[in-house]
Amino acid sequence: MATEVAADALGGEWKGHVVRISGGNNKQAPKQRLGEKPRTKAPNIQHLLTPRVLQHKRRRIALKKQHTKKNKEEAAEYAKLLAKRMKEAKEKRQEQIAKRRRLSSLRASTSKSESSQK
Repeated sequence: MATEVAADALGGEWKGHVVRISGGNNKQAPKQRLGEKPRTKAPNIQHLLTPRVLQHKRRRIALKKQHTKKNKEEAAEYAKLLAKRMKEAKEKRQEQIAKRRRLSSLRASTSKSESSQK
């Protein structure tokens, strides 16, 4: 882990000396956290877990699940609609390109026939 370096660059008095650079790899040391510690405050009384409290908790969780399910279904429906619209737009664009090609080929053929008649 240590690196040995010649100390000639430090000056004439260090000429011929070899210095070992080590450290900086102490992975067992605790992490240093900068700044102020967060202040936590505990409640003075503990809340009682009555059947009513548990029922409210169950309802909250059930509502969360319902909303998640609804959002997933709506997202799937929207993705389907988006795919359909993209497909329609692509087909429309292809039709326009084909129409343009058809018109340009007609123009080219009519101009060739006119030039050959002259």
